[in-house]
Amino acid sequence: MQTVTERGERVHYAPGDVAARLGVSGSTFRRISADYEQVFESLPRDAQHRRLWTPEATQRVMAAHEAVRDGHAESTRAALLAIREGRDLVRLVDVPAPPDAGRALEKLDDLAAQVQRQGEGITALLRGLDERDAEIAAALRALGNAQQQQAQALRELREEVRARPAPAPPSATPTPRPAPLLVRLLRALLRQ
Repeated sequence: MQTVTERGERVHYAPGDVAARLGVSGSTFRRISADYEQVFESLPRDAQHRRLWTPEATQRVMAAHEAVRDGHAESTRAALLAIREGRDLVRLVDVPAPPDAGRALEKLDDLAAQVQRQGEGITALLRGLDERDAEIAAALRALGNAQQQQAQALRELREEVRARPAPAPPSATPTPRPAPLLVRLLRALLRQ
């Protein structure tokens, strides 16, 4: 999609069109757009705040993307900086390995072996933790079952207590205390 300003002077391309020409996703193109605006100037925006790409900006970003794709630059930002500074984009060449590369490879192999051993140790620890977790889970299940049994016993006890008749309230008159033996004998004699 191309747009023309009110005076018909400049043509602008929508971000989706430029991304399609580059063959990149929307998120990749947003990163490329941010790099472009950091190296060059901010792009004009439409009413929805989307970037509008000028033909010159489109050519620059396409050249930078092609340079990265062909191995002439390590990143889009580096290619854009080279374009801004007028430098030629040259193909990156492989740097020869330093003379002690063999020693470095031995060190890498040693490190890889250490990492492998540590990984095996970690795997064994994780296995042990899994076993311990299983034991804890079994103990928690047993505890839960015991708690359920206790709760059931308490419910049964509560029902049993509720089923018992309520005790009779205490009487208001005090019970007579037995008289001493002598007093009882006297009373018995007097009655005869």
